[in-house]
Amino acid sequence: MPHGATRDEWTRFAKVGLTPDLLPVVSDPTARISARSSLKGIGKTPSRFNRQREAVGIPEWTSFEATIAEITQWAAEPEYGICVQTRRLRALDVDVDDEPTANAVLDYIRASFGDVAIRYRAGSARLLVPFWLDGDYAKRVMKLPTGGMVEFLATGQQFIAAGEHPSGARYQWRGFDFPKVTPQRFESLWEALAHAFHADEIRHHDKILDANQRSLNAEPSGNVGPTHDPLVEQLKRISLGTGRDGEIYIPCPWKDLHTADSGPSETVYFPAGTGGYVRGHFKCQHAHCLARADADFTLALGLTAGSEGDFENVEHYSDPETPAEASRAKFAVQPVSEFASGPAVDWLVKGVLPTAELAMIYGQSGSGKTFAVLDLCMAVATGREWNSKRVRQGPVIYIAAEAAAGVRRRLSAYARAYGLDLSDVPMGVIPSAPDLTKNDDRDLAAAVQAYGGARLIVLDTLSQSIPGADENSAQDMTRVLLRLKRLAQATNALVLIVHHSGKDQSRGARGFSGIRATIETELEVTHTPRGRLLEIAKQKDETDSAEFYFTLRPVPIGIDEDGDAITSCVCAWSPAPVEAPDPVQQIDGKGRVGNTERIVMDVWAEIGWCDPTLDDIRYAVAKRLAQTGKRDRRLEFADRAIERLQESGALPKNIG
Repeated sequence: MPHGATRDEWTRFAKVGLTPDLLPVVSDPTARISARSSLKGIGKTPSRFNRQREAVGIPEWTSFEATIAEITQWAAEPEYGICVQTRRLRALDVDVDDEPTANAVLDYIRASFGDVAIRYRAGSARLLVPFWLDGDYAKRVMKLPTGGMVEFLATGQQFIAAGEHPSGARYQWRGFDFPKVTPQRFESLWEALAHAFHADEIRHHDKILDANQRSLNAEPSGNVGPTHDPLVEQLKRISLGTGRDGEIYIPCPWKDLHTADSGPSETVYFPAGTGGYVRGHFKCQHAHCLARADADFTLALGLTAGSEGDFENVEHYSDPETPAEASRAKFAVQPVSEFASGPAVDWLVKGVLPTAELAMIYGQSGSGKTFAVLDLCMAVATGREWNSKRVRQGPVIYIAAEAAAGVRRRLSAYARAYGLDLSDVPMGVIPSAPDLTKNDDRDLAAAVQAYGGARLIVLDTLSQSIPGADENSAQDMTRVLLRLKRLAQATNALVLIVHHSGKDQSRGARGFSGIRATIETELEVTHTPRGRLLEIAKQKDETDSAEFYFTLRPVPIGIDEDGDAITSCVCAWSPAPVEAPDPVQQIDGKGRVGNTERIVMDVWAEIGWCDPTLDDIRYAVAKRLAQTGKRDRRLEFADRAIERLQESGALPKNIG
């Protein structure tokens, strides 16, 4: 049984606003401490596994601010417990073995603070009470004459919030509401405890870490001392000069977007340990670049050697006293036998969707690709087999960047067709379009994490999520793909991109050719005379060209205000092509139809997939008809053709 915190516990602490204050702690009592590490024990202080799966400490953890990406990675390790830094959420640690005394201290705390949350463990009287307290505070210790002590945990300290105690008991909680306490109320309680329990020694540790030590990238407040920075040597190659404090002037990667030239110092890199930045920081004074993160600069400039930026993982660090371990762990040569025996490809849908970072499904409008995507989504969310393929069940997030109303209908149709209660399906929808030309991947990652995580994230469609970008531009699309990869890495989910075919279908998805090189899997959906087809166009390191045929089966999902049925469709899969007759031939069996009926069916094939209204069809057909005579009768001709096709069964009777 795992000794660490559950994914739900990580989510619970992140949701109360503690994301930057969380750290991992190795909770497995059998874990071996690295011989090169200064770590003193297991399960009590921030720690992590190195590449040899040995426990090592986390350097400068008192100044570390975690991101959602890092928390997602830590939550995936079952032997990591949760450590909370007490720089905002403080705590009173009642380190007393005598149960009546511990309960008496708790009664005083409750009398002063009201309802509180209590961390405890079975078989022990010791307990901990967290609370929010603003201001700069240092550790305090109050020794009790009956034995034990009450410790105030403040800036530069931490407590273990979830996982297993070294004794083998798990940390547990009664309540989870942390009260907001004023400085006056806290000081009153501290004084009352000292008086009531006749404390024989009280120590206040006056040393408080300065702002630069508490914040990784706080506003500058002077140099914090030279630190090795792997970016400096790389930036020297493009440097435009240096400042008196060691800052490096560089050309901005987005200089062509600037509205004015402010000289060589307009874009600056502060190396680690200068300008008040512990890890180093990029800064451009132009408004267009104010929202850009350090990761954006490192990616755009092509920098390497530990420059992960926003998604930097604390697990890349070694103990501060063991630089040899860090240099040794950066690269390691594996024997070919060991390397080749590594884990095989893991799948969400066996042979179709891998547990990778990026995949894509594309096709022409009207091909049925969104129906196919939703069918795959529901298979993953429910864990049911998909076309006789095994499925690894997990939560799904669907980003409906376009035609959200159509997605709503199709989900309802799927639930009706398969007898599902959607409230039981672990699938969430984001019914709006992100802007991936900016840093919306961060907000998406935060939304996914707040939902509880996902195995599969669908972006429908790519074109609606990159406003103003040139789909054929290598520069524009490379940045978009990097943000999507960042989203995948931050959430540990496969990001499935829904895209359109180009004008020449034989050349695949439209736009920048580098998309295909970046993704692991490429699925193509086509609508041909032989029926609809989902085909694996690319499967990295696997056999391509698996084919799955399907038709769209209408499903009634309700009644509109006029009493007419509302319908949508679901995929009906087949192992072989379904040779469906030309629907226009069904009118009289002889194909004696006019050009208008052909145009109606062309329009239906193109936009029928998005559940259009009858007027959508009428006006689209009328636009394609030539006007004859003085009176415009194109809508009249369209209506006649639509009615004839509906009577023959070639066109649904309840459109829209």
